[in-house]
Amino acid sequence: MRHELIRAAIYNFLPDKTDQNEWDLDGLRTELGRLLALEDLPINEWLQKQSAQPAEDLIDRVTKVSDEWMEEKHKDINPKLVRELEKSLLLQTIDQLWKEHLQALDYLKRSIMLRAYGQKDPLNEYKREAFLLFETMLDKVHEQAVILLTHAQLRLVPATTEAEETDQSHQDIDFSKVGRNEPCPCGSGKKFKHCHGKIDV
Repeated sequence: MRHELIRAAIYNFLPDKTDQNEWDLDGLRTELGRLLALEDLPINEWLQKQSAQPAEDLIDRVTKVSDEWMEEKHKDINPKLVRELEKSLLLQTIDQLWKEHLQALDYLKRSIMLRAYGQKDPLNEYKREAFLLFETMLDKVHEQAVILLTHAQLRLVPATTEAEETDQSHQDIDFSKVGRNEPCPCGSGKKFKHCHGKIDV
């Protein structure tokens, strides 16, 4: 996804068959910073080198820098954990944007009948616009997922500290006077018989 966004951003700001004077390099630098959290890329220096395909060369360089930066960012973290985080962020992004997409479809459904006044078939108009909304949602999913993943700062917190804090806080609680069907005083929200009063057979 990240590589596709890099390619799309570069071709958006460096269109084919246009003069270099028409390229918006500052806008490209800002967009790459927003998407990839990469600041101060030497885009001008990279483009000064003569090339038959400057956009393709720039895509290769930005992709390489982005890949190296992501590897450096996650080098001390278990790759399996990183993949789980990526899956989780992607699912959260899809969930949020899918809800927004359903709301947009609902609004479209309520307003589509007005197209009949313009001598257009409401069903065909609904299908066409719903498909455009779906494509827009997919683009947003890719963009937001990449932004979240590139801007996320991962820090490992030792699990023992949390367990130790929990044990220390539970040492002060007197479990002897708690009924089996009452809420557990540890604050878990479970009944005592399913939490600290659980009997192992």
